Amino acid sequence: MAIVNWGHGLEWHPARLHPATGGVQRTPAIDLRGVPRERLTDSGFWFVLYRMLFIQHATPTGPSLLYDTLLPALVDQPTLAGVAGAAPSSLRWHDPPLSHDA
Repeated sequence: MAIVNWGHGLEWHPARLHPATGGVQRTPAIDLRGVPRERLTDSGFWFVLYRMLFIQHATPTGPSLLYDTLLPALVDQPTLAGVAGAAPSSLRWHDPPLSHDA
């Protein structure tokens, strides 16, 4: 399962400094490996995810709920645990959009 994001929550994605310009680059995709099928098809996961998306005033909400609660619950580890072991050269780095509307 992969999470791809260029909007709110991008700060939860890995970052590095561009070697030439010193600007911040992000990898928009986080690959979550080893997600058990039964967790991915669990209606409770999807209920909370869609509730977060469609009922904006519901609490808790936002990227924190997704990256700090829902995704770690899928794989029994922190969201970025799988990325931490990856070589930085294996990730695809991009400059974030200036207006955050990509």
